[in-house]
Amino acid sequence: MSGSQITTIGRTCSRRLKLREDILSGTASNLIINGPASALPHDILRAFKEGKVVHPGFSVRRITALPIGAVRRPSMFKSFHITTDDAKMAKDMWEILNARPLFVGCTGVPPLVRSGRPDYVFSSDANEDGSFVTFCDVSAMEWTTQLLRKARARDTYRTKDDPRLTAEWALQPSMSGHRVVVRGLPGTLQAYEVVPLAQDSGGVDPIRLPTAPYTPSSAWAITFKSVAEAYAFQRRTHLRPFVGSNGRDYTMRSQVMW
Repeated sequence: MSGSQITTIGRTCSRRLKLREDILSGTASNLIINGPASALPHDILRAFKEGKVVHPGFSVRRITALPIGAVRRPSMFKSFHITTDDAKMAKDMWEILNARPLFVGCTGVPPLVRSGRPDYVFSSDANEDGSFVTFCDVSAMEWTTQLLRKARARDTYRTKDDPRLTAEWALQPSMSGHRVVVRGLPGTLQAYEVVPLAQDSGGVDPIRLPTAPYTPSSAWAITFKSVAEAYAFQRRTHLRPFVGSNGRDYTMRSQVMW
C-alpha cells in the first residue's frame, strides 16, 4: 500500500470519526438522501412536503443535487444534499424518512439505533452505503467540492486541469437548464474542437468533465443563453454521430442538466 493511499485512508477515518462524534453529540445538521436519478430538487421538495417531512416554508434552495462532473455510478438513484435548520431538524427528518421512504425502490432500512441516536459511521462524501438517508457533516458547497475533487482524482486526463470546474461553477442556480452535457466524444478532443459543435446553437465555454479511468471517450458541459437553445442543441446532437480526427464515428449522448 502506497503512502498516498495510507494518507487517504487516514483522512477518511478521521472524518468519519468526527462525523460519528457530531451525530452522537447532536451537532450533525445536514443529510444526504438517495432520490430517483431523473428527479430535480423541486421534485424532492414536493415529495418532502407531501410526506410532511418538512415545514411548508422549506426552500428548494436547501436541496442540492449531485453536481455536474461528479462520479456517477450506473444506478436508478442519485444523491441530494439537504441543508436543515439545526441538528434536531436533521434527526427528525432522518427518523421520518427511514420510517417511510418516499421513493419506490429505496430500501429505507435504517441503521441500528440506540437511545434515539443512529449507531453508524456515515460517509460525508456521498450516500454510498446503499441506505436511503444518512447524516452529513459538511455544507452543500463543501459536499460539492469534495465530489468534484474525488472525480478529478480518478480522471484519466485530469480534465486538463481546467480551473473553471469548481463548486461555484457547478452550483450556479441561474444555469439550471442552460447547460448540456455531451458524452461519448473522442477522449483526445480539445476545447477548441468542441466549440464548432455548439456555436451554431449559441453554446459557449465548453468545459471538459472528469471521466472514469481508462475511458476512451470524453464528456463536455456546454452553456447556452436560454433553456430553449439548450434543448434545441440536445435534440440536434443526442444519439448522433461525431466524426473524430481519426475518421471514426462516435455516438454522442446529450442531456440538459437542471
